[in-house]
Amino acid sequence: MSPGTDRRFEPGRHDSGRSLMVASRTRRRASWGRLAVSAILLSVLRLQPATAQVVDGQWSAPVQLSRSRGNAGEAAMVADLFGYVHAVWIQDGMPNSHGFVAYARFDGNNWSRPFGLDSMKYADSHHRWTTAAVDRHGVLHVIWTSGQSGPTNYSRVGVGSSISRSKWSSPTRLGLAAYKVKLVVDRKGGLHLLYSQFYDKSPGVYYVHSTDGGDEWSRPIQLDPAIPAGYAPYFIHLAVDEADELHAIWHYYLPEKTRGRSIHYRHSADSGTTWAPPVTLAEPGESDDELKMANPVLGVTGREVHVIWAGGRPPSTCRYERISTDAGVTWQAAHRVFGDLHGQAISDGLATDGSGRIHFIGQLRWPQGLYEATYANGVWSTPSLFYLIAHDAKDPIRERIHAHRINAVVRAGNQLVTTFTTLGANDTVLYAMHRTMDDADQLPALPIPLPPPPDRGWPIWVLGGVCVVVAGGVVLWALAGPGART
Repeated sequence: MSPGTDRRFEPGRHDSGRSLMVASRTRRRASWGRLAVSAILLSVLRLQPATAQVVDGQWSAPVQLSRSRGNAGEAAMVADLFGYVHAVWIQDGMPNSHGFVAYARFDGNNWSRPFGLDSMKYADSHHRWTTAAVDRHGVLHVIWTSGQSGPTNYSRVGVGSSISRSKWSSPTRLGLAAYKVKLVVDRKGGLHLLYSQFYDKSPGVYYVHSTDGGDEWSRPIQLDPAIPAGYAPYFIHLAVDEADELHAIWHYYLPEKTRGRSIHYRHSADSGTTWAPPVTLAEPGESDDELKMANPVLGVTGREVHVIWAGGRPPSTCRYERISTDAGVTWQAAHRVFGDLHGQAISDGLATDGSGRIHFIGQLRWPQGLYEATYANGVWSTPSLFYLIAHDAKDPIRERIHAHRINAVVRAGNQLVTTFTTLGANDTVLYAMHRTMDDADQLPALPIPLPPPPDRGWPIWVLGGVCVVVAGGVVLWALAGPGART
């Protein structure tokens, strides 16, 4: 079945003994009504360069991805093997409480014009989450939640066609009562989804997987069956290493007190079939609010696993780290990183480049701004300020972007891309920046896989932007543009 073909899902149940089956049915009827609404809502959206306070010339000026009015949620980003970065986020705060799932693609130089994948009513983008992954066949898989306990929605498209709204499959439901979601793909094309139930009668961290490109999904496994009473998992992350082993972390909150508690980790050495016992990475110390907003992030390079979180008493929260050099079997003691720089901006970004180095991007102070640090040869570099928010506490931010909800990926092995939003209860805006690293190994983009035309079986390749078609012993060439799809 082609990547753009719609597939219909049958929801499963957590309390049944049956597998969570996602039945595939070919349909060509698209949700034109919802897509039309998305097009209208996005008609005012344009990519705009933001007022720049860039203090490192290697970095681009911030580019505005979302509209200026309404609320843009944290972007889920994924870099593929074909030269693209894909960003998906929830945009709401529209008239009549309408919102939509927005998508944009970065090719190393420019972002495509964003458009809406799905339109429905949203109350608050900060309680709706997205995730994305690209498999080896060049299919982009996107999952998002549209409620505090689901429903959980799914759509997919070939990466070469992703900027064409009509090529996306119609959104379907997975039947999961998910709050936050994190999707990754292994080298064999297996899909692995970690999700949390937070505002739910059965809070916990759950895992499902698919081995057939998203047609069928396994029965959910709860990774924290011994969850303490009154706790609920808030921040979650999932990563896959070079051996296709899975690494999951989560951070418990006390929902009634809006206070963070312990950070936990689990590891699977067999693609999610079995999981090693949970490991507690951090717990509150003498100060009950020491992990109030820990919000951990996860990074993997080779067999080395890094977890970084914000610890200490607010407002002087600094960064702590624990490292495993044996794929999560044993862990070094927690240690403080980044010196006296401190602060907390909801989330940080970790990304691994083509040389195996890990890059941290976060909002720290003083001066207050976006900082980058690199982990190589067992040590972190001194964080470098690249975007200024404020010199000190007395310096008004004014037109500068008060960056929060930070994410990061590496494109083509040597291009660091970050997204972040403004801070505010209303009119939060999503921005992106990037820089090319001269000291990282560049990974050449792979040809974009293309399915053969229906009922003909013609072989097709895209090589260096040229579409090659072989038909009846004749080679046909058509200029298609870098990474384009025909």
